[in-house]
Amino acid sequence: MNLRTLLPALLLAACTPPDPAPVVTPTPPAAGAPVASVDAPATHPDYVVDEPLPPFDEGGGRPRLVAQSAISSGGSMVLYEAGDGTRLLRFEDLNVNAAPELEVVLTKSATPTAADFADAIRVGALKGVRGNQNYLVSSKVALAARQAVAVISRQQGTVIAFAPLTAPKK
Repeated sequence: MNLRTLLPALLLAACTPPDPAPVVTPTPPAAGAPVASVDAPATHPDYVVDEPLPPFDEGGGRPRLVAQSAISSGGSMVLYEAGDGTRLLRFEDLNVNAAPELEVVLTKSATPTAADFADAIRVGALKGVRGNQNYLVSSKVALAARQAVAVISRQQGTVIAFAPLTAPKK
């Protein structure tokens, strides 16, 4: 099996969210008042993801470590590339603050700000605010033009956390 065929099944199995406690409104809201709702998984402050590192294609040899660094808010980031060109971005022991509409992006700046959102490349929605998470990065992305991985909230216009795409020490 290779990473592309095995990863979707692993992600589905590992990403089953816990049942969040529903918000209970004792009386019906007044006309025009906002109605409370349950948080989406990545914005829920207790949402933990614990995805295992998936096996790589046996025929492609050992994956190459492309980048590795600490995340500004806690945990670490590693980026692997398999022999077939498949790239896997992994957060280990991630710990970020919950915020609305969290996304994982690749930025041109090593220390991204909201000004960098316009040319950021979206990797995907953040799966949870804590734990170990895997994301596929397209082989079409020119990593040489990207300096950091960031967790952002476009809605708030903020960078929640980032990690520079630092090549591993040899």
